[in-house]
Formats: sequence, C-alpha cells, structure tokens
Amino acid sequence: VQQAAGGLLLYAPVVKKDDFHSAIAYLVRRLDENTAKENFLHDLFGLTVGDARWDKQKQFFLTAVARRDEASTEPNRTQNRQTEQRRFNPQSPFYNEPDTDFSLPANQAWVQQIVAKWQAIELAPLPLQIDGELLNPNQDGIGRDPSRPELTTAYRYALAKPDHIERALQVAVDAQATWQQWRVDERKHLLIQVAEKLAARRGDLIGAAMLDGGKTVEQADVEVSEAIDFANYYARSFAEIRADLADCTFTPFGTVLVTPPWNFPIAIPCGGMLAALMAGNTVILKPAPETVLVAWQLVNALWDAGVPKNVLQFVPTTDDEVG
Repeated sequence: VQQAAGGLLLYAPVVKKDDFHSAIAYLVRRLDENTAKENFLHDLFGLTVGDARWDKQKQFFLTAVARRDEASTEPNRTQNRQTEQRRFNPQSPFYNEPDTDFSLPANQAWVQQIVAKWQAIELAPLPLQIDGELLNPNQDGIGRDPSRPELTTAYRYALAKPDHIERALQVAVDAQATWQQWRVDERKHLLIQVAEKLAARRGDLIGAAMLDGGKTVEQADVEVSEAIDFANYYARSFAEIRADLADCTFTPFGTVLVTPPWNFPIAIPCGGMLAALMAGNTVILKPAPETVLVAWQLVNALWDAGVPKNVLQFVPTTDDEVG
C-alpha cells in the first residue's frame, strides 16, 4: 500500500514493558472503533460490487453528498470569555460547565487582561463580615503572593478575636430559624443565581487565585468551573433526593463552619458553603490564612447573588486557639 500510495504513515503505541497494558488498551480501542458498524472498515473486507455491504456504503455516500450543504462552515469553537453572559435554566438538567478554551485568540486576550490587572492591583484591607457589618478591628493579617517572594505584603486583612467569634456564632444561630424556612425551590433559584455570578466573575476569581495561591491561569480556571458546577448541581440534586426519600423528614443541621485548605481555594470552600446553604444551614467561612483574598472574592459573589449576609459570614482567623 505504501508503494502504491506513497507517504503512508504507520503508527503504533510504544511503551515500556511495565506499561504494556496501556498499549493493549490503545489497540483494543482502535479495534472497537474500526469494527463498529458505522465504520467503513467494518464492510471493507469481503466487499464486492452490488452486494448488501456495497449498497449500504453507496447509500451512506449518496446521503452525505445530498446533505453536504447542511454542514455548517462556521467554527464549532466559539467561546469568548470577553463577551459571554452565562445564564442557567433551573429547569434544565445538570451539565458540567466548560473550562476556558485557551486556544482561541479572544480568550488569550482575556487572560492577558486578567494578568495585567492583578499584577498591578492595589487592595484595600479586607474586613470581617458579621451580621452584615464590615469590621476592621485590625490589619494584622498579611497576604502574600507566592510567585513574588520579594513582595512581602500583597494585601492585609482583619483577624477575628474571640469576641468576634462569639458574636458570629450567635448571629448564625439567630438567623437559622428564618433561613431554614426558605422553600427548597427558593434556595434552588438562589444557587442558580450564584452560578451565574461566579461565571460572570471568573476572571477576578482567577486573578485572585494567581495572586493569593500561586495558581496558574489554567489551574484556577478549572476550579471556577468546578465551583459553578457545585452551584448548579446542588441546586438540582437536593430536590431530587427529597423526592426519592419522600417518606423521610429533612431537618437542617444548624450552623456549619467551613474551613477549607489553601491548595484549592476556589472549589473546596465553594462546595462546602453551597452544600450547607442548599440544605438550609447558616454558614461561617473561616478561610485558610494563605488564601483569604480568594475567599473574600467568593463570599462577595454569593452575597451579590442574594445570599443574606447574616446567613453567610466571613471570619478570617489565624490557625491558633481562636481559629
């Protein structure tokens, strides 16, 4: 065949002996594809003019030619983070939020804008948020940019003291009775609004994760997608669980403290907060001291989406007896 056609490319998996199973998996996949009924190779061997296989392939070809004008000439990859406005239908089934396609020029320009903004940004000290009040009792917390060790202070933030903790706990307990009376469909629509707000602020969440957690753009981007997935999934799944367990009574746990680690500063805290909120619990977020800025961006997105500030409070502390 190579002599007749010229330029024939032969390829096969090449692996170490210990990874031979990977080569087998690759070959099995190729065999599965090539022997599928829709594949030309399925009919190739033993094909003769005028037989049933010939007629089937002939019809495939004629149908393709007849419908050639139905095929779109537009590119399939049209994502544009600079102009998109994500909207989610509460009645539609859950589907995963797509990550950013960095091969597209518009998205590359979008990333460059994010990097430029967050490299030069000057941040005001971040406060506590207790019962809707923004409190700045001190500026003892220091945020650092792991990618720029020469920058000793990227931002400052307030640290809660024991009296702040007691107040936040009491506010959360007092808010519980009202919050748990929200209907499931009301909380569902609220989480859909959270998903849309997170999508709208993807760029700033990425920028904060870069500055605060040393994340690359790609690493932070997939975390934002996961956070959006949490909002959309929990919004839909809670009602489904209740329907499946119709003979059960669901009672909110009460106040939930979310204490995420630093290494996934967007997805993990968002997942914890949204699961607790959807189940009718009040939430206090104590962010990891290394990534307070990312947490601040997150809670602001949730508040702006409609989560009451006495239901979700923001209380940074050090990892000592107060924390």
